[in-house]
Amino acid sequence: MFFDVTSPNYSLFALPIMYILTLIPHWYAVSICVAQNGWKNEHPRTFVTQLAARPILGTKKMEHTPAERKVLRAEACQQNGFENLPIFGMALLSGLVAELPGYLMNAMAALYLMSRIIYTILYIFADSHAMSLLRSFTFLGQVILYMAFFMQAAFAIASRSQTQHWGF
Repeated sequence: MFFDVTSPNYSLFALPIMYILTLIPHWYAVSICVAQNGWKNEHPRTFVTQLAARPILGTKKMEHTPAERKVLRAEACQQNGFENLPIFGMALLSGLVAELPGYLMNAMAALYLMSRIIYTILYIFADSHAMSLLRSFTFLGQVILYMAFFMQAAFAIASRSQTQHWGF
């Protein structure tokens, strides 16, 4: 249905899904903090910055607890999602401008979203060096998907006869 040759292009639905996937880590971090009576909603960015800086400043404890590390990773994961959302949107847009087939756009968007889900889980829950490397390889897979979108679009546009397409 989504991936056969005659499929309509549903790939733009991936943008709101990606936005929600980007917000989930923050909601998870807030839930951890609320459970421990620690979230400061009046100044959330200041709270996260102070939490991250606490071991350096030497106040209270010198090391983060496992829950605090998870909160910091979840907030960093959200930030990474917001940094990558525009690139993903541009990749989709380039595919639409190039009039790539719906099945290809759907497949690439689905692969990206699946890799983003895996990346998010690894980012939040992986607290070891080995797992952080797996997270980095997952991110590399996302970059490769971006490049595949852009290259497919570039080849599709380059293969058009410009005078036929634009009428000049």
